[in-house]
Amino acid sequence: MSIGAVFRGFLVDIGVSIAAPIVLEILSALGGGYRGVSSRDAYLIFTLVLGFIATVVGGYVAGSRAGFRETLHGAGVGALGLILGVAFFVYVPAAFPQWFVVASFLLNVPSGAVGGYLAWALRPS
Repeated sequence: MSIGAVFRGFLVDIGVSIAAPIVLEILSALGGGYRGVSSRDAYLIFTLVLGFIATVVGGYVAGSRAGFRETLHGAGVGALGLILGVAFFVYVPAAFPQWFVVASFLLNVPSGAVGGYLAWALRPS
């Protein structure tokens, strides 16, 4: 396993996770704000999906960078994200509802694995 590829993918995951909401907030402000999305649960679902997309992208980068066992490298990105998430929720336990925490813990590693699988499936022959 290439630790460097997993680390690069994890950095991409974190970068996309930070940059995407900022870009979306700027676009929302330029467009006059959010229309029809006022519930906290809708916002949490949106951020959860955005986080999973970032993990898929990070898993893709790790799998592409490694060039072998792509799905495993992608899952490694998800595992690092899971470790970071567990550490965060231990220190800030009441910040999110329980369903959000469970979903993020259960789907983080599979999201990275999907990214790694995509790196394998889209690899030029």
